[in-house]
Amino acid sequence: MRGLNITLGMVGLLTGMALGQESVVVKNFKAATGYYPPPHIAQMKGLLQGEQAQRQPDGRYLVTQAKLGTFREDGQAEMSVEAPECFYDETASSVSSPGPVQARTGNGAFSIAGEGFLWQTNYSLFISNRVHSIIFPRLLEPPAPNASTNVPSANTNPIEIFSDRFDYETNSGLGNYRGSVRVSGTNLAMSGGTLTFEIPMNATQENGNSAPSRLQNVSAEQSVILDYGGVHATAERATYATATGLAQLSGHPAWRTNLWEGRGEQIVVDRTNKILRTMGEAYLKMPAQNLGASGFILSTNFANTNQAQATNGVIEILADNYELRTNSAFFRQSVEVAERVNGEVQGTMICGKLDAAFSGTNQVQGLVAQENVVIQHEDQQFTADKAEYVGSNAMLELTGHPAWQAGLRQGKGDLILVFARTNEMVVRGNARMRLPASEVTQGDRSAGAAEPLKAREGPPQFADIFSERYSVRPTSALFEGGVYLTHPQMNWVCQTVRVHMPATGETARGLVAEQEVAFDLLDETGLKTHGTGDQAVYAYNIAGKRTNETLTLTGVPARLQRTTNTFENTVIVLDRTTQKLHAPGKFRMFSQGESAFTNKFHMPKTRWGKKSSPPDAGYLK
Repeated sequence: MRGLNITLGMVGLLTGMALGQESVVVKNFKAATGYYPPPHIAQMKGLLQGEQAQRQPDGRYLVTQAKLGTFREDGQAEMSVEAPECFYDETASSVSSPGPVQARTGNGAFSIAGEGFLWQTNYSLFISNRVHSIIFPRLLEPPAPNASTNVPSANTNPIEIFSDRFDYETNSGLGNYRGSVRVSGTNLAMSGGTLTFEIPMNATQENGNSAPSRLQNVSAEQSVILDYGGVHATAERATYATATGLAQLSGHPAWRTNLWEGRGEQIVVDRTNKILRTMGEAYLKMPAQNLGASGFILSTNFANTNQAQATNGVIEILADNYELRTNSAFFRQSVEVAERVNGEVQGTMICGKLDAAFSGTNQVQGLVAQENVVIQHEDQQFTADKAEYVGSNAMLELTGHPAWQAGLRQGKGDLILVFARTNEMVVRGNARMRLPASEVTQGDRSAGAAEPLKAREGPPQFADIFSERYSVRPTSALFEGGVYLTHPQMNWVCQTVRVHMPATGETARGLVAEQEVAFDLLDETGLKTHGTGDQAVYAYNIAGKRTNETLTLTGVPARLQRTTNTFENTVIVLDRTTQKLHAPGKFRMFSQGESAFTNKFHMPKTRWGKKSSPPDAGYLK
């Protein structure tokens, strides 16, 4: 506001008479408030006008219906100020009044009004009470070519600012609203202790001409509260730069919408590109239902999914920084995700970075977590280099050395897929699984050990199963392709195995092996049994006080070899409780030398190699 520099040492023309006498009243008062230096010596810096001017006993002059206009070097209007009356102090080079005042820029894009003002020739304007400003949006952008610079457009929605006090310094272009600051506009509301803006009045364009007045920077301090476009934000300081369109919040900044909220050390809002960035201890909270009916940590609880948790729960994400866009979000560095229900943590995930894609209803369409991903839910866990969630079918895909664990069960493969809606997990490629041996058979049948495995002292014993692929549901697992199962009591080789895994408190268990079945069994007396066939069904259960444990072998023929005796039939039933054999119909039994039976299990040709040793059972250690 260079025009605010009114040189009140009146080098103007007083119409008719000098102001040397106290009672003299000058009508149609006009006075130039200074001229520019060469080469613009004919251009006034400002012009003070009034209906009349009258000298007061204290030496000041009372000007009624006062109007002051300031101009640029090229003659364009900068600012106009109007007051019903004001005092001109020639000695102090100031204009003041306890009454109302109104001022506006030459293009009409900014106006201010209040009560009680002081205008000094050191480029300063002060308004002491009831300040009210109006800013039209075109002040934020350069005017269009040939557009009017005097009349505000009727199609623009202004921003209004209210405060207790106001001051402006032309040299710096800085204006300050102080005390109970309130800002309102379309979808905009803000409050704070102070608001500072920058409108340089002496800016020049590249061609050397004066540039139109334009709002460049705005900042607010002291308990700032901002509501804009449905977003509520708080901070100790907020700044906005019109050149970049970026708003920055600092000093414990936080934000929230109807359903989402966040905080960090710094928040940046990119209005043009509709981006919100949060840096430093960046936190985000959202309803769990935004991430699908089964929640975000959907897959860890593949044995007992509780869909109600997604409705009642929330998702919390902590990262070094994150960026929210219209339909996407990006979290970076030390990402931690937690799913909570009634304040209690239900599941967590950590990773190096997380990307999310949303639909128009804020429902997650997809998630991609990368870099040392660990998903945890109670005693269930997934690890991988990359985890990708597809919202359309509620599927989680893990790649890059993926592994899983559920209690004492665990496994790995080249690819792990988890389907939350069907409560199923699929593992493909070099698929391996370990589970407690007691979940496959009744107990330890090694020589001299009659008690169940789980009751024996020492570490638990395990069964390891290797295959090309397998799928797991809450109480069963299906293994396919070159299956090898090793167990303290038995070894199996076949093409498919279905294992029934008992639920908590359940006694029934068993397995079904099919296609090119070969196995070795060991009972508690040390008796070894070798069998081959097309299908083998092992079943164990307790009915009342009776224990039932049977192995049913079928094939053409089914063959069972025990020490020196071999049995052949289409169906052979081994009652492991009584150690009796049943072979319905005609069967064949023959004896052979002990050398014909081997205690060592011989593997058929499989993908593991030609009759090679099985994979290391300790692969999960």
